[in-house]
Amino acid sequence: MISISSAGRSRPLRSGRAWGRIQINAGAFAHEHTAKTAMFLLKQKLVDAIASDAHDDARRPVDFALAQKTVRRKFPRQYKALFESDFRTFTEDN
Repeated sequence: MISISSAGRSRPLRSGRAWGRIQINAGAFAHEHTAKTAMFLLKQKLVDAIASDAHDDARRPVDFALAQKTVRRKFPRQYKALFESDFRTFTEDN
């Protein structure tokens, strides 16, 4: 799995797919350089989920509004699958 975050870091996780999975952090849409990468991956239909890497609402709040608005407007057919994925499959061995 490749995680695109606003910090620009990525962390691989186990996946049943040979090529892995791609999750975009919702915060990526708030920063120009990561938003460009996120939009490219979405256009190529390579993204499996949009989620958050926030571990603490008090110190690292996440605002999904911009990500949801952007995806709903530009990729309406992908919206439900991207925001309502079964994230357990991202870390399970298959």
